Amino acid sequence: MKRFSLFLFALFALLMGVPPQAALAKAGDVVTNLSNLSNSKVYNIKSVRGYLLYSANYTGKLAGSAGSGVKDAGTASATAAAQQFAIYTVGGKHFLYSVGAKKFVSSNGNYESTPNTELSITATGNANNPWLFKLGSNTINMQAKGGDAAGCVVNSWATADDGNRLTIVEATLDEATDIESPMQTTEMLQIKYAYCVEQLKNANGIKFFYHDVSSTINGLPTTAPTTKEELETAIANLQTTIDGLNSAEGVLGTDLSGKTLFIGNLLHSKMYMSAQVWNGYDALGSDESGWQANHAWIFEKADKDNTYYIKNAESGMYIGAIPGENDRCVPLVADKASAQVYTVAYAGKNGYCNIYVEGGEANRNALHMVNWNGVVRWETAADASKFRLEDATDVLAAYNKYYTVKVASGGYLNAEDNNVVLKGSSVAGLNYCWHVVKMADGTYRFINAKNAGKVLASNGSEGDARATLQSPALTNYDATYTTYFDGSIKLDGSGVSQVKLAGSANNYWNKRGDNLGLWNSTAAGDGGDAGSNFTFAEVQPSDDILYAEYNTVQPGTRPTDISKYALWYNVPVAKTGVSDTWMEYALPLGNGQLGATIRGGIFKDELQFNEKTLWQGSTGNGGGENNSRGWYQNFGSVMVTDMSKAFSFADDTKPVKDYVRYLDIVNGVGGVNYKSSDDATTYSRRYFTSATDKVLVAHYEAKGTDKLNLKVTFMPDNQIGAGNVSYANGGATFSGKMTLVSYNAAYKVLASDGATIKTDNEGIHVSGAEWVNVFLAAATDFDATKAGCKSGATADDIAATVQGRLTAATAKDYATLLNDHVAKFSGYMNRADLNIAEACTDKTTEELLTYYNAAAANKSTADAYYLESLYFQYGRYMTVAANLDGSIHAPSNLQGIWNDRSNTDFWHCDIHADINVQMNYWPADPTNLSEMHLPFLYNIIDLASAPNSPWVALAQKVKNGAKGWTIAVENNIFGGTSTWENSNMKALGAWYCDHLWRYYKYTLDRDFLKKALPVMYQNALFTKSIATKNTDGQYVITGEWSPEHGEWNQITAFAQQTAYQGLKDLFEGYAELGNESPVTAAEMAELEDLYNNFDKGVWIENYNPGGVDWSEAKPCISEWKNLPLSDPDHRHLSHLMCLYPFNQVSAFATDADSVKQFQAAYNGMIARKGDVTGWSMGWQTNTYARCLDGDKAHYNLQRALRHSTSYTIAMGGQGGCYYNLFDAHSPFQIDGNYGCTSGVAEMLLQSYDDVITILPALPSSWKNGSVKGLKAQGNYTVDEEWSEGKATAVRITNNQDVDRQVSVRYDNKVATFDISANATLNIDLSAGLPTGVNKVVNVPVSTIKTIYDLSGRRVNKAEKGVYIINGQKVVF
Repeated sequence: MKRFSLFLFALFALLMGVPPQAALAKAGDVVTNLSNLSNSKVYNIKSVRGYLLYSANYTGKLAGSAGSGVKDAGTASATAAAQQFAIYTVGGKHFLYSVGAKKFVSSNGNYESTPNTELSITATGNANNPWLFKLGSNTINMQAKGGDAAGCVVNSWATADDGNRLTIVEATLDEATDIESPMQTTEMLQIKYAYCVEQLKNANGIKFFYHDVSSTINGLPTTAPTTKEELETAIANLQTTIDGLNSAEGVLGTDLSGKTLFIGNLLHSKMYMSAQVWNGYDALGSDESGWQANHAWIFEKADKDNTYYIKNAESGMYIGAIPGENDRCVPLVADKASAQVYTVAYAGKNGYCNIYVEGGEANRNALHMVNWNGVVRWETAADASKFRLEDATDVLAAYNKYYTVKVASGGYLNAEDNNVVLKGSSVAGLNYCWHVVKMADGTYRFINAKNAGKVLASNGSEGDARATLQSPALTNYDATYTTYFDGSIKLDGSGVSQVKLAGSANNYWNKRGDNLGLWNSTAAGDGGDAGSNFTFAEVQPSDDILYAEYNTVQPGTRPTDISKYALWYNVPVAKTGVSDTWMEYALPLGNGQLGATIRGGIFKDELQFNEKTLWQGSTGNGGGENNSRGWYQNFGSVMVTDMSKAFSFADDTKPVKDYVRYLDIVNGVGGVNYKSSDDATTYSRRYFTSATDKVLVAHYEAKGTDKLNLKVTFMPDNQIGAGNVSYANGGATFSGKMTLVSYNAAYKVLASDGATIKTDNEGIHVSGAEWVNVFLAAATDFDATKAGCKSGATADDIAATVQGRLTAATAKDYATLLNDHVAKFSGYMNRADLNIAEACTDKTTEELLTYYNAAAANKSTADAYYLESLYFQYGRYMTVAANLDGSIHAPSNLQGIWNDRSNTDFWHCDIHADINVQMNYWPADPTNLSEMHLPFLYNIIDLASAPNSPWVALAQKVKNGAKGWTIAVENNIFGGTSTWENSNMKALGAWYCDHLWRYYKYTLDRDFLKKALPVMYQNALFTKSIATKNTDGQYVITGEWSPEHGEWNQITAFAQQTAYQGLKDLFEGYAELGNESPVTAAEMAELEDLYNNFDKGVWIENYNPGGVDWSEAKPCISEWKNLPLSDPDHRHLSHLMCLYPFNQVSAFATDADSVKQFQAAYNGMIARKGDVTGWSMGWQTNTYARCLDGDKAHYNLQRALRHSTSYTIAMGGQGGCYYNLFDAHSPFQIDGNYGCTSGVAEMLLQSYDDVITILPALPSSWKNGSVKGLKAQGNYTVDEEWSEGKATAVRITNNQDVDRQVSVRYDNKVATFDISANATLNIDLSAGLPTGVNKVVNVPVSTIKTIYDLSGRRVNKAEKGVYIINGQKVVF
């Protein structure tokens, strides 16, 4: 084996920064820290799908072992060169090198001879597979069997999953393997040289805790060395200087007294220290929006040298004392007397300092930045405890000036969230304004005025280049983004400017479509091209552009006129400082057709709205999102701006008083209350999406001396291709078309007598009003009952529908509209009520959630129990709000019907069918809202039965010649789907069918069952098409993947249990209808063998996941027929479908085999132990309730009420909820709300075995309480009361028009009672369950399904005699 020279080895080690412990690693060790990677070692790269390798079958590109075309994969080996990779770290960059191919891996997965593609390695958060690999902008995605034949693709898919969550394992390096030569190439040395120069130039820009390197910089040659020898010499010389930078001697820039500085970080290199509100108190935070006032800090000299009080430049608050516990953010305090004195000293790294408390707790006395928006305590030695200081003076001064930037070819430079585009014919908001910072070296940086703190960054080349907003911490030499610009830039408006990438010869800004692209040409800089000519104009934005909210808003108290169940807040969202106010604070309104959210701004009141059927996409299966799944779409917003000037913007001379916003979830009404500065005027705002009139109503009122002066404007979402907004006659409208559906939206403004309403091209202007009403209507031409889901309405027809709704609504007075809405909405909400505590009256919802999570003891208080009951009712509220309009046959999606953005980043806000849409409807029936189940159920019936059904086409695409229909994992409301895993999760349609049967079981609606049964039958035919008989004579479905992890091409418990449930439901439904069944006996006979011999998938294995209090393996339900259980931290409970939502195993079972199966399911629940997503917590609340373990069910409810701090995709660790009680996956995903509500119902009442079980899983902490209005299967309504953990009374109402018998279980005893038609049975349980009358004998009542007499007629109850039950004769 070739050996490095001592010189080169030392050089590479220095360049890499390889720690001594890396040398101690050995073959088989898993790399858990990237600092342990070594250039002198090789690695295996694995996932749960296999391993990466060089294959002789694919010599030009990266391969994966599961690929069907990879014939030489062999078995996993630490010694096989084909499976080994070097991960070179050179110049701060990683490069992936295939030992087998003897080449580097490029951005598309192809092999290349030179290292042109940087490898970035990021953490996934998964303990078993901790790394995600990106080559350039593409991600390595290993394929499962049935995927790409090469077993690996390198593409844009970057959402963490089993294919891209990777493990790096040290392999065995053979003596003959040469991994040194690739490191010694000229190309590698050039990278190293450039890195050395970059380090020195970066060091030259540092002004605090630094060493002077100006002489070295000035001595650099104008052109880089080219030969290998020259490069090696130059690198060695530069490295000597770099090594000296970290010396403790000669450190400059240590006096910080009076300076205003931004504080960056070594480990979290793009983040800056900020001020925030954390868990209810002012504290230090961390994010990338570093260049703004609340990220700037003033260092005030304390008594000793190098000690300071550190004050926030915006708020004036000081950094307080180090907390006494880990992972708690350092507080900010209001005055200097309460502040902590901090020592600021050189950290042993050029340009970095420690900020710590002298004499504090050892190794816990330093400020330490974390990546979850916080600064906590830790030791000074940690990289995250080392801070970089930047002078903030010039940046903050730049905030005093605003510029617009207009391109000559049309459009203004503006920021849409983090994307920078060239759009608009006028300045429509603060996002169109920019602050310009001229740097010391003459370059420029641009800060968006709305999305403050980040700078404009260009990435890519020519027409593919895109501009975004990025952290200002990026250097002038960053390899990915350019954030420094120069050129001919005229800020004084004296002429056009041409802006280019700093240091480039001719790489100029250039308009490409609506994007800020680049044109690398001298022609771009000569002024002749309109797309590269930009005009900077200094402007002074008007108040409605400049300000988000009034300066001072004083909090109010909980309104006395709202329901017990309400969310309320007393700080405007613009004052909270959170980065995503919609996800954290938006309050949802809905009537099943219109969804809207309010955030309660006083100055700017945004009424964001959706329409349940406004989807991009169509009916296709794959082939581009526009024509297939697409995504759920934000419609837009109505912005109501207060133009009264009644309150002050810049100071606190005219504060807003007694501010409160709320959402009354019983009445379905939102509100805002506040008062004028002089208390002379009381303002109120009320919002509701009318349950009766299909409009959104916003009512504004001023009582007192002041009048309302409002501007009302329309803002269509910028992704729906809307036409221009037309303003006329006190109203506005716009329309457009997605791929499939066309749409129209309009609003109308009315005001009190004496008010003035003016209409112009900028909006509707109302002045001098005592009240103002804004009415909004919107519609599309969606109709699931028609071919292609299109109603056939023309654009004029849709517009007429919208205008008709507005005309009808505006003809009614406000009080009538409100009362009609409340009567209908509250009628549903008041059906059920949970009482385990009195209403909290003094804490806002945010304070309540913070208090709940602050200490374990707080979870056992009345406030905690109120929050839990509020969360239960909130799930019911959103069930009603998302489904109230039964005329729309469409299910709610991943976010219900609420979405403020084009949510392609969050699973397209789609109809996700491997748990999520089903969970959306779990609470509908048990919480007495069965009508809300129907939009989903009729969508199933419509699409499965439609001519040219896309679901039938999908079934045949999954298996050629298949009968019946199926669904995909990722769907829309039209039947369109993506192609993701469609062939690997084939039983999802059976899960849909279980919802059809579930609805019937609760309602006994025979007319509905007659519509549903043929649909269920057709799906069973699909099951028959894909099932094969195993050697044991049982039918199985092969080629499956258990959602959403593990090996592909398996026989899974999920598919077996789900498909079997579909068959079981069908046969029970057929028996229920008897001779009324639309499915014939002959048709059912085709499925009897399949049903009778179907492998139910309830297998048992011994398993110990670790991390639980088990001394040995225990019986658990298996997830795969032929593989052992794995990944106990996973979010899905796919193998426990048998427990919930199905009832294939039961805690009430008595025969030995069934008892064993239940215990294995219960053990399986305990073995699933991860810190999971919000919806997984909801699922576990239900499964533990089915296990009769109320405390574990309650624990998962408590976890679901943990505050999440993430607004982006996290596959674990961030499950919980936001301050608006939206469930957090994260991000917001509504299924967790619904799952927890269902879980609470399951804790209190179960009836899946046709026995009404009272308080089956009551948590021990819910000692006293009552619940009314829950539903039991068989169409019974049940009220329960309990005291000291024991049931005291139950009331059961028979909602059928016939006398019946009802079986009741309590405390493991069962009794059967007569109950008359539409009557209520009162049972006193204070002494236990009394003996029932007409008790059934000779057959366990828990097994009774349907009773027939000897003539085959169905009877409702059994008298003395012989009857047929479950196909057997039984004597009563």
